[in-house]
Amino acid sequence: MAKAKRFTPSESVPTVPVPSDLHSLHRFVAARIEEDQERAVRAKRERWPHRSLCATELDRRELRLTSALLDAFEKRGHRLEHEKGSLFVWAVIGGERIDFSVFEYVRQRRIPLTAAELKKPENVRSDRKWRQAYEATGQLVIEAKARIGAGTRYRWFDSDAPLEDQLGAVVLGAEALARESASARAKMDQSERDWQRKARERAEQHAMFLREERHWEAVREMAADWSETIRLRQFVDAIAARLTNHPDRGEQAQAWLRWARDRIAALDPLVRDADAILDAICSGDGCHRPSVEPDDADEFGY
Repeated sequence: MAKAKRFTPSESVPTVPVPSDLHSLHRFVAARIEEDQERAVRAKRERWPHRSLCATELDRRELRLTSALLDAFEKRGHRLEHEKGSLFVWAVIGGERIDFSVFEYVRQRRIPLTAAELKKPENVRSDRKWRQAYEATGQLVIEAKARIGAGTRYRWFDSDAPLEDQLGAVVLGAEALARESASARAKMDQSERDWQRKARERAEQHAMFLREERHWEAVREMAADWSETIRLRQFVDAIAARLTNHPDRGEQAQAWLRWARDRIAALDPLVRDADAILDAICSGDGCHRPSVEPDDADEFGY
């Protein structure tokens, strides 16, 4: 996952008002609170633990900031979407999906192990001297993330300035992410088109290679048939010369010679397929030597 970056706006930052309480929230946030209240009732009835979305002031502030962002996105003409059955919402900006969230920043700390922990076998074996701990900071973070490209993310921190004063920059950052996402998508689409074009070219060259191989194999077969007819004609002519010494067998001999010569003519490609051969020669069909051979084309699945 790409590391989150800070966003510096290059244009005038719009003002984004934040609700002062939970009574005038965006419809999606209000629906989320209502759903949470219904869960709280079921949890109490069925005696399973439940933590309210509005349990602390930090929780309520998170809801107000989320509501302000949703209002701002819609006022700037962006569409909000969510999956059926879920209240997790994202913004569609210029046709690109931009996810955003508001959450508490949790700091990671290394805490030295106590004397008792150092003596534990697993720590002795690994020579481990510390453990990872997570510390709630009471500060919020807003993150905007694109789905396309390298998963670019922008983050805004309470530690830089109250997030209520940074919401305009958040909106501009989400729009910048959408533009980056659209550019990345265009490059991906172009790369796909280039790959498809090259694949088609290789497939055409491969098909041309196979056609040329079939044509050459046919030429070799015809040459073999033609060579065979020469040998057979010489043999039949030799028989005919011998038969001149047997006039009593004239009729039968002539019938056999006609039969043999007809069979030879049927085998001779220059007699049998003379027009087709001449047409192929004149058209140049198959008369090429492509550079792509079957093994080279296999990477494209052809």
